[in-house]
Amino acid sequence: MKLPARDIATYCAKPDPNRAGVLIYGADAMRVSMRRQSMIRALLGPQGSEEMRLTRLSGADLRKDPAALIDAVKAQGFFPGQRVVFLEDAADGLTKTIAAALQDWQQGDAQIIVTAGQLRASSNLRKTFETHPNTYAIAIYDDPPSQAEIAAELQKAGLQNLGDIGLKALSALARELEPGDFRQTLEKLALYKLHDATPLGLEEMEQLTAHSGNLAMPGFTAPKLMWLKRHEPEIFHRIRQVLLPKDYLRWLLTGVFATDPSDASGTLWMNPETRQWDDTLIEMTDAQRDWLPHVFEGPEETGSVTTDASRKYGLPRVPVVAGGGDNACGALALGIYQPGQTLISLGTSGVIFTVSRIYFTEHAESECVLTTAHHHDVKIV
Repeated sequence: MKLPARDIATYCAKPDPNRAGVLIYGADAMRVSMRRQSMIRALLGPQGSEEMRLTRLSGADLRKDPAALIDAVKAQGFFPGQRVVFLEDAADGLTKTIAAALQDWQQGDAQIIVTAGQLRASSNLRKTFETHPNTYAIAIYDDPPSQAEIAAELQKAGLQNLGDIGLKALSALARELEPGDFRQTLEKLALYKLHDATPLGLEEMEQLTAHSGNLAMPGFTAPKLMWLKRHEPEIFHRIRQVLLPKDYLRWLLTGVFATDPSDASGTLWMNPETRQWDDTLIEMTDAQRDWLPHVFEGPEETGSVTTDASRKYGLPRVPVVAGGGDNACGALALGIYQPGQTLISLGTSGVIFTVSRIYFTEHAESECVLTTAHHHDVKIV
């Protein structure tokens, strides 16, 4: 059966555990993924994956072994509770295999959740879920989120006391940003408003972006320390110095606490415009200025290998410069330093580098600034 668009958000937040399966499809992979995550989380709870009640299959896996789907649907685990088989990137070529699994499905079997890209009305896979009496087909379009969806995201982020101005501003922002970017923006605002019960205003929203130029991604240092303070307070209160991995190695070799702008910009404490630590950002996250190393420009000398380190590691007593982050240095190695040059780096993460002589934050998704040997700013999106 087709699920009406007006019911999608509500259903994904509270899905029917007795359905044989659900197909979620659409052109925007991020929107499809977010709906799928919401549904699986609601069905299994927070421990579903750890309790091995979630089985993941790809379309490629199923093409190699068509029996893998029905085997996973019928399998029984050690932990009681709802089970889900998640099939990612399905296409019409898998319709017969999926239809057979739905036909054999019985109460107590794992629910089958299938995701796919854009499917035409003539799609056999789509028709299978639309005509089956115990399945749903959910079409995801590029529509802006509803007020109910925005409210749900705000609640997840812990943003409750917004005020009329803040709520209207975020509603307008939700219509401009991609879903993933909007969620990261809310996480950043939640971090900013931690322990602050006053309503959120436009000035604060503008100030936060102006100071950091970054979204508060979980991998940044400041959010990690906020987690540590909340969940491991005894460790948080023992902090005396915060160093990134390469800067810890620098300290072992030179005895100097130092970093560079490219790595510092990935902490959420540095202001990319001033290229130094920002007291406002530090205060927002309950950190302390004296925890942080001095920020040197990339080519600057920060110290030299000490006598003890030279003896211990067999290294000559040479100067050690500030250096840079891996992606930043990789861009320089490829000659990306002239304004207008752009590099796309695909690996563990996906990064787009664009060189600019000026700093700007408009429509920033994730930026850091590094200094080249020629002292140009490189914006990393």
